Amino acid sequence: MKGGQSVQHERILSVLFIDANPYEANAVCKLCERFGGVLMHPACSIREALRWLSLHRADVIVTDFNLPDLNGIEVSRLIRAHGYTVPCILFSSADTRTIDSCLQDSLVPGAFYGYLKKDGPLRSQIVALMDLIFMAAEADNPEGYQKT
Repeated sequence: MKGGQSVQHERILSVLFIDANPYEANAVCKLCERFGGVLMHPACSIREALRWLSLHRADVIVTDFNLPDLNGIEVSRLIRAHGYTVPCILFSSADTRTIDSCLQDSLVPGAFYGYLKKDGPLRSQIVALMDLIFMAAEADNPEGYQKT
């Protein structure tokens, strides 16, 4: 996103963004869409996310760790239990040690493609998040998605 320009891609990625804070979810989704190459779908609960997934296809799922009913790892576990094998990214302000500990205790090896801490300038966070989204999509389906 150099100079406010968007990045061009062969196809638009569909990204489900799960965050309990609707204002933050909508703001991050709009900023990511400005970056280019993605269509973001905010969901403020796991119920809303599962409902959306039952009707649409996501290339990548981004979830907060701190959700009211489940943590992000439990969200990934539940999504996989419903038969979805979409790469997930944790995007959270939760303490890195807490997340690392939960990931080690998780029975879902490889459930997350990456983790990005919500910290620092928002623009830098969006650029880093978009990089993770594109890398996760490419790793999941290297022939079906390519940057141009």
